[in-house]
Amino acid sequence: LGTGGAIRLIDEKKINNLPFLILNADLVTRVDFNSLLKFHIDSSALATVCASQYEQIIPYGVLRIQDSYLTQIEEKPKEKFFINAGIYVISPNLIKHLENFENRFDMTDVIEYLLSKKKLVSIFPIHEYWKDVGEIDQFNQARQDLKE
Repeated sequence: LGTGGAIRLIDEKKINNLPFLILNADLVTRVDFNSLLKFHIDSSALATVCASQYEQIIPYGVLRIQDSYLTQIEEKPKEKFFINAGIYVISPNLIKHLENFENRFDMTDVIEYLLSKKKLVSIFPIHEYWKDVGEIDQFNQARQDLKE
């Protein structure tokens, strides 16, 4: 069903009109879920996406070019990005929007849909431990991290 498609299986009566968490199954985290839920409620957004900071070091000198001329050379720059951490909070009234989707869809499809409809989606930066363990090296690293 995808991470989004499974939401349609939720019995709305059982969630008591409360926001709920959706997490990708291949991550390990120590996110403060109480703070996340409070942030989501205070934001009045239909959805909140958790963002983790990712740093990429380019091991080469990067050339900045304009109109075939070199404007700058930056030696081994470090780029920082916010990435989707695969942790979401969903307001219960979002469920009615899911009627617009086919059988299988992911949470990123839901978020893109909300953005296309100009609906409010908030971002919650996480600073706690977070690791995607979808690859064996990352899984082993998380095991080592948690032992420490």
